[in-house]
Amino acid sequence: REPRGWPPQALCDADSGRGGTWNQDGVILLARSTLEGLSRVDAGGGTPTPLTKLTVNETSHRWPFFLPDGKHFLYFSHATGNEESAIYLASLEGKERKLLLHNASNATYAPPGYLLFVRDGTLLACAEMLRGGVTCFNDMYFYPEAALEAALEAGMRAALGLIVIEFP
Repeated sequence: REPRGWPPQALCDADSGRGGTWNQDGVILLARSTLEGLSRVDAGGGTPTPLTKLTVNETSHRWPFFLPDGKHFLYFSHATGNEESAIYLASLEGKERKLLLHNASNATYAPPGYLLFVRDGTLLACAEMLRGGVTCFNDMYFYPEAALEAALEAGMRAALGLIVIEFP
């Protein structure tokens, strides 16, 4: 069934996309694959232009998210080791980037100025569990390090492990 509104439109190739964001000026940032930096493409489509470059220890830049000004954005830098993976702030106008924090997952922005990421969500879940009388939990998700930090900070016991996924 066709979605309401205009029909879908191909903007550019993205072999194994890992997120995108669209600003008010019609600029789209996207992660076209799991092995490269972010690219920029016009909302009308066209040939993507590379925007960020990987460093030696990085494997990809993913999950871009425009901030309200439409010029600055957040993105997740996936590195060869989770301890090196990080969330960065960058701009459409510059090559400079600013490290915000080391983390094993992406982040998003929420007004009036909050940076939200998996570790905070896990902390909130721990608070809810403690409120309900739960003092120990089992978790098998993509970010066991974040769950471990949150459990330790909340003073909870946890059995943590990696998720098991089989790809075709």
